[in-house]
Amino acid sequence: AGIAPASFTQSVLEREEITSTSFDNKVAIPHSILCSTSRNCSYVIVNKTPMKWGYFEVNIIIMIGINHNQRRFFKELYSNLLEKLQDMTIIQELMRLPRGLLSLMQDIMESNIFLLRMSEYIWRKSCLA
Repeated sequence: AGIAPASFTQSVLEREEITSTSFDNKVAIPHSILCSTSRNCSYVIVNKTPMKWGYFEVNIIIMIGINHNQRRFFKELYSNLLEKLQDMTIIQELMRLPRGLLSLMQDIMESNIFLLRMSEYIWRKSCLA
């Protein structure tokens, strides 16, 4: 068995049908309707060339899977991400990150300290800008 159940992809697509998870800041944060993953997980994609995602062109896609036992953190996490990612300086920095650092970010996001570390990372980036 993997981290996400077989229904995860369908749940993400159903969520996208309700309304797109893309924003006008070049970012999409897709997630499933249900908190169904066996642990917190994420996958980060940074494209140099933007792609159409719902209503907007995006360069950064942060797919999030939330474990049922960690669901109370989702709203806070999502709000923090949206707030910090409104800063285009942060978006530009993320787009310049080397591939290895993106992998490290993904590992951090998949740990049980996902919310704390991701928020700290984005907060530090916003403070340095």
